[in-house]
Amino acid sequence: MTKRTVTKAELLLRRSNPADASAIADLMTTTFGGDDTQKLDAAWWRWKYGSNPAGFQGLVAQDADGHLIGHFGGIPLSVRADNELFTFAQSCDTCIDPAMRRGLRNPGLFVRLAQAYTSTYGIPGVNDVMFGFPNRRAYRIGNRYSDYWMLRQQWQLVSEGESSEPTDTSIQIHEATSLDEDVTALWERLLPRYRCLTRRDARFLRWRFLDAPDSPYRITLARSKTDHTLRAYAVHRLARLNDNDVGVLVDWLCDPTDQAAARSLQAAVRERYTRLGRSMVVFLCSTSSPWFGAFQDWGFRVRPSHYVMTARPFVPQLEPHFLREHWYYTLADFDIL
Repeated sequence: MTKRTVTKAELLLRRSNPADASAIADLMTTTFGGDDTQKLDAAWWRWKYGSNPAGFQGLVAQDADGHLIGHFGGIPLSVRADNELFTFAQSCDTCIDPAMRRGLRNPGLFVRLAQAYTSTYGIPGVNDVMFGFPNRRAYRIGNRYSDYWMLRQQWQLVSEGESSEPTDTSIQIHEATSLDEDVTALWERLLPRYRCLTRRDARFLRWRFLDAPDSPYRITLARSKTDHTLRAYAVHRLARLNDNDVGVLVDWLCDPTDQAAARSLQAAVRERYTRLGRSMVVFLCSTSSPWFGAFQDWGFRVRPSHYVMTARPFVPQLEPHFLREHWYYTLADFDIL
């Protein structure tokens, strides 16, 4: 592939907009060689960025001919922390036209886009925290030029086979094909149990899972048999993770003191994937959450993952120690699966 150089005078960095949807998708396909699990096109952009309840962020780079040669995206999330509302944004979908020279020197366009994104969106009241799961190269660049802060090496919880935990006869488990406002009520009811938590209301969950193109997600609910109160939910899917075809628990929300609902729900999820011939189930969550220990009690084992959890706060109340200890996240907060 022939490399070409574009001078600073020929570059235009600007905010992305819906008219860029197809060009961004084409650039990502060219850069990453396509995605076997998701078609990258204008419909994908309109879902991932345009339909996000918290809005969208992004910068693009254009050459003198108006061709889009770079993109840096951001997925904002509305997060409640100690009864205050903040905006966290995941940095993602960073790509540069492979024909461009890139790298750390000068610095390259990759770095300049990252710096421009941080200076544009890294402002209290716009983004209070910027975060991501970068690969090693991206982390090295981000640490050097964008002041990435490592929160932790991310661990994963892995089970094999069905749960040995007894199910509770007072709990009703069923699959959901739609999400009603009772999931919003569950999120609101559990806010005192989680000091830092993304707004997991019905609108967010519909966008994140049900509205995704060719949605691969399944949603399992745990309710009280007596009054049908929603006690917990789990979102899961088949996926290839760490070179294995596994069941992935993408999202999990339950009262940490509600062991009856939690035990029954995780057992139901594991049973499903065992029936499908995929006995391994993987769950990623914050290691400081009560679920990191509870899932181990249910037979999950701690394994290293390929991910590094990074965050850069822009307000003092969300400094790294607070995020490490109190931010409850799952894969629902990321665009990985």
